[in-house]
Parts: sequence; C-alpha cells; structure tokens
Amino acid sequence: HPDSDGWSILFDAGLVLQHVAYTRNDAGIERPTVYSDGGVLGGAPLIIPQLAFARTWRKPFGAMSIGIGLWIPYSGLTRYPEASYDTEADRRQVPEASPQRYQLLGLHDGSIARATLMAVLNPGVSFSLLGDKLQLGIGPQLMLLWFRAKLMLSGCPQVMCPPEIPGYDALVVAQAFAPVPSLNVGAIYRPIDMLKVGLAFQLPFFVRSAYGTVDTRLPSSELFNGASVEGRNASLSMNLPPVLRLGAELTTWQKRLRIELAYTAEFWSIQDRVIVSPQDVSLVNVKAVSYTHLRAHETVLDI
Repeated sequence: HPDSDGWSILFDAGLVLQHVAYTRNDAGIERPTVYSDGGVLGGAPLIIPQLAFARTWRKPFGAMSIGIGLWIPYSGLTRYPEASYDTEADRRQVPEASPQRYQLLGLHDGSIARATLMAVLNPGVSFSLLGDKLQLGIGPQLMLLWFRAKLMLSGCPQVMCPPEIPGYDALVVAQAFAPVPSLNVGAIYRPIDMLKVGLAFQLPFFVRSAYGTVDTRLPSSELFNGASVEGRNASLSMNLPPVLRLGAELTTWQKRLRIELAYTAEFWSIQDRVIVSPQDVSLVNVKAVSYTHLRAHETVLDI
C-alpha cells in the first residue's frame, strides 16, 4: 500500500475448464463433430498460478515500489482425436475420425512433460506521486515458451493424387523453445477521493524461437516406401497480442461499497499464423518425385 513501507506478497490461482467442439465442412461434406479431450491433467481443471513480491519505500515525493512476479498466461492445451493408420480399413475412416487433423492434433500428449508450456517473469517498478493521487508503473518481461504441437501434413505432390488422402498424411511433431521479451505499463489516477480511473497496456510478444525441431512420420503411401527424412532443425515464429485494459472504481456508502467498471481489448488479429520453418530438412529416396529441401510450412493452429 502506498501509505506504508514494507513487503507485500500476492498469490493467485485460476481454474481453466475448456471444452471445444470442432465441426468441419469438407467441400460440402460435413464431417462428424469431434471434441477436445479432458486436458493435460486428465479431466481435472488446469490450474494457472501467479506469484509476486514487492518492497515499498516512502520518499519525499511519495512512494516507490520494486517487485518481481511470475505469472502463467491463460492457455488452453487442447488435444483432438488421432485416427489409426495401421490398416487400409483404418485409413478409410480417418476423414470421419479425425477431420481436424490438418489444423491440430494436440498441444499436449497426455502429460505436462509433453505439452506446450509458458511462463512470464515480470520485474516491475512503480511510483506514487501527487500525494498518492497518481500511480505509475512499468515492468519489463521475459516469457519462456516451450512450444509443442502435433498435426498432420499432406504429402500429396498433387500430380498423381487428390489432396487430403489419408495414405499421404504425414504426422509432424513440432517443438521449439523461445525466450521472448516484452513490456507492460500502467497508471492509476484519483481525481477525487471516491473515484479512481486506471489503464494498463501490455505490449505484444513477438515469438522467435532460439531452438526448434520437427519430427516426421512419413505417409503410408507406396510412394514413400524406402524414403526417409534427413535433418530435423526448425524455427518457430508467431505473435501474441497486445492487450489494453481500462477501469474505474467508485467508492461510496461510507467506503463500504465499491463499484467497478472494466474494459479489456485483446488484439488477436496480429496472430494470423503460426509458422514452423524447417531448416535444412530433406526427403530422400521418394519414388518418382524429386524432393529436395522442405519449404517453410505455414499453418494456423486451431487452438
């Protein structure tokens, strides 16, 4: 609190319950609706914790606080059905059993150790000025992101097969680590004793991986008999949105009643794609087709 020196601590936790239904219209054919599984914790709610410490000093100009926090972005770790490709009968059922496979199979594989994870380290400093009527804060951030996604790509060269044939489906697991800097700023102003207004702005996170891999299971088509993949390095690129928050608090009824009004805008339009770019990855010994290096593959993950 700006009126006193000393330490303060914040602990918060949120429970995320997410249930996603996916229905695909495939060139006029509506595939059966599929559903995400119960989550990485086997149906239990996903717990999202936040923890922060701060130290406040009173100064002639007002007060100054320095602190550090660790917070986890609210993220849904979805996983959808993954069809079997073991037999010809299984492959015929793939479009019905896993219609979403080209968008996403899963952001986890049954455990936290095999899932997309992220956390943000957020030191910060704030100042209380003008007799504590104005409070300003700024916080540099470092997001640590471990990205893991499983999806299908079509290996059809489009010269001897129609697209989306299960026999040409290639299973891909993309993984990447990225340290991502960003910044947030905020202000609170009390024009009169009973009213506070505030705003905060979170800058975007521009994710560019420091390390990445892509592992591929080649299609079951005879075209790929004896073929193999050389190399597995890859890079990840995506953008996470800026966020604007506005709020007001009115204290009334002898300070026994507080009425709050808030507005939040998240600009998700900047995340129009997630780009996984193979680096020196090649297919070799593919029959009848001269494959060399794989191009960067752009996909919009349906998360």
